[in-house]
Amino acid sequence: MTIVASFGELFIPIFYLYQIIFYFFFRKKEPKESSLKYYKFTCVTNFLIFCATIPVGLFIGIMATDSGEHQTISFILGFLFITGLPLLFFIWSLRDYLILQRSNK
Repeated sequence: MTIVASFGELFIPIFYLYQIIFYFFFRKKEPKESSLKYYKFTCVTNFLIFCATIPVGLFIGIMATDSGEHQTISFILGFLFITGLPLLFFIWSLRDYLILQRSNK
C-alpha cells in the first residue's frame, strides 16, 4: 500500500514537470518562426495528454463530491486538479496552431 501511495506522490509532480518542460522549452517563441507541422504535433500531443488525464480527473472529481457541501464546485475543482494544466496547454497550443494556420492563408 505504501508503494502505491509513494508512486502517486511522485508521479503527479513529475507529470506536470514534464508538461511544463515540453511546452515551454520546445515551443517556438513566435508562431511564424516554425512550420505548421510542428504546431500540429504539439497540439495533438497536448490533446492526447489531456485525454489521458480525463479518467483520473473524473475519479478525483467524483471523490471530491463526498464532502457534502457544494457538490458541483467540489467536482469541478477535483476534476481541474488533474486536468487543469493539460487543458490549459492544449488550449494554448491550439491557439498557436490556429494563428499560424490563419497567417499562412
